[in-house]
Amino acid sequence: MKHILIIAILTFTSNVFAQVSKTVTISAGNLSSALTTNEKNSITNLTIQGSIDARDFKTMRDDMPMLAEVDINSVNISEYIGIEGTASNESVTYPVNTIPDHAFHYIATNTGKINLSSIVLPPTIISIGSSAFDGCTGLTSITIPNSVNLIAYSAFWNCMGLTSVTIPANVNFIDNSVFAKCKADIIVDPANPNYSSLDGVLFDKTKTRIKYYPTTKSGEYIIPQSV
Repeated sequence: MKHILIIAILTFTSNVFAQVSKTVTISAGNLSSALTTNEKNSITNLTIQGSIDARDFKTMRDDMPMLAEVDINSVNISEYIGIEGTASNESVTYPVNTIPDHAFHYIATNTGKINLSSIVLPPTIISIGSSAFDGCTGLTSITIPNSVNLIAYSAFWNCMGLTSVTIPANVNFIDNSVFAKCKADIIVDPANPNYSSLDGVLFDKTKTRIKYYPTTKSGEYIIPQSV
């Protein structure tokens, strides 16, 4: 009796998504209409020029599932008052030159845009709104512009992909829980009159108060005597 050996060869293919880049020039509130449905569903790298407002951040957050890299370095962020922004379905005022509250954070599910890996911010912004990047666990690269003077509550909460964040000299207020559940080392510009850092730990200027301690630090930590 002959025995027949049957060998099954299984071929596995991985889902590798190709990068899809797009540059658009728009006026505030028109990002959604400037892109086709297919573009919104497939774009991974987006560069915007012109002006944008909270409605355009909502489009990036809600309607562009593959979006990973955003460059808004050249845009002006306009004021928007209305119900179509990122923070609420009720009418909200979103100030000029501000990354809006919940820009990339879904309030209903309390999750961030996890595919977002990097964003280049415009050099004209003066503040980063509350929970702007809350839960964006894939975010690995962000530079806070020198123009920023305020970082609002939980702006980078649970941004576990960040390894380092530099606080510029002009930042005069960092709200509570800005870096909660974040592992990034904080580096403060020595010229900043309000904050300082030592070995990745964020302090007030005179090191009398610890503001943030990275979650990745382990073992013994000696609190400075000035605290």
